[in-house]
Amino acid sequence: MTNNETLQNQESNNSKITYEQFGRESAQSANGNSDQLKSALSIIFNEIVRKSTLDENQKKVKVQSLNNEKVKLDTEIIGVATLIKTKDVELQNKQKELDEIEQGKGHVDLIPLVISSLITILLTFFLWIFYSGSSYGALNEKIFRKQTNGLSAIFEALGHLISYGSGIEKSFYTLFPILFIGLGFLIHDGLVKKNYLKTVFILTFTFLIDIILGYLISRNLYNSSPGIRFTNPWQMNFILLDPNFYLILFCGFAGYIIWGFLLNSSLQKFNDMQPTVRQKQVLRDKGEIEIEITKLNGQKVALENSRKEVQQEIEDLGKGVVFIDVSNLRALVGYFMQGWGAWLQLMKQSQATELISECNKIADDWLAQIIISKTNSVIFKQ
Repeated sequence: MTNNETLQNQESNNSKITYEQFGRESAQSANGNSDQLKSALSIIFNEIVRKSTLDENQKKVKVQSLNNEKVKLDTEIIGVATLIKTKDVELQNKQKELDEIEQGKGHVDLIPLVISSLITILLTFFLWIFYSGSSYGALNEKIFRKQTNGLSAIFEALGHLISYGSGIEKSFYTLFPILFIGLGFLIHDGLVKKNYLKTVFILTFTFLIDIILGYLISRNLYNSSPGIRFTNPWQMNFILLDPNFYLILFCGFAGYIIWGFLLNSSLQKFNDMQPTVRQKQVLRDKGEIEIEITKLNGQKVALENSRKEVQQEIEDLGKGVVFIDVSNLRALVGYFMQGWGAWLQLMKQSQATELISECNKIADDWLAQIIISKTNSVIFKQ
């Protein structure tokens, strides 16, 4: 009985023999002679080919699985092709938009800019009145004739400034809001440059100023009633329950935040409308679309190649071709060589290292030659 038949019979009888054991037995049979190693390796290869050969039922199952995979690949190819067409349309639109910008044409939507600018201007007047009146009311304790709510106090202070304020006072308190207007432009600069720490610092500073103004106005309003002023003098913790304080703080700071971000939005919209900025943005968008199209084309080519491989495998199966898993072949040859080397170490200890190195080189060369060889009946799959 040949070694090939022995290996087949042992495996068919569910013997515990392994390829490593077969390697030891083959080395013993050949007395470690490396000249006979290729013959033993050929037995392993033939056995793998035998096991990998599919019967008719197995072929049908395999072909059906491959056909399902091919349908799936076709669906993916169609989906990617559709995306490519969509991106091509987007690319053409961007090119058209770019041509219109270069020719001084193209539609620009002014409505968002007009709306945000109008609200920003109205809020600017509101903040100008608010900070002029609140700063004057905060720094002049005796102008309030009666206790009233916070917003009325601001208008009362503004009226007092207009009627009784000196020229210097009118100039100072009228120009006082410029401090906050200037900070608003710094907020815009911080947002544009993505310097959020700067933006937070400015908002915190404004919030503290609003707290101080609210506190001073609340105190002045409280002290405007002589009876209360002398019977229950003002204390700092009074602001915790004073609605005037919270009303002034909310109107000032909330209005300022809305104004600051609307100002940034208006300036940004105006900047985006400039031809050079629009051109840069369109070019940037166009470049991103081109990159996406390149990636999609690469995906499409990869899917088409996979489909060709699946179709080729279906055709090869029809011709009776046997497919060998290279990683499995390498593993089994490796197990075999471990057994062969174990026998050499046991029986030829003095020469074991040299003989094992020589045999491993022979096995590697044989394996490489087998894999690169092309036949009509066996195909190696990586």
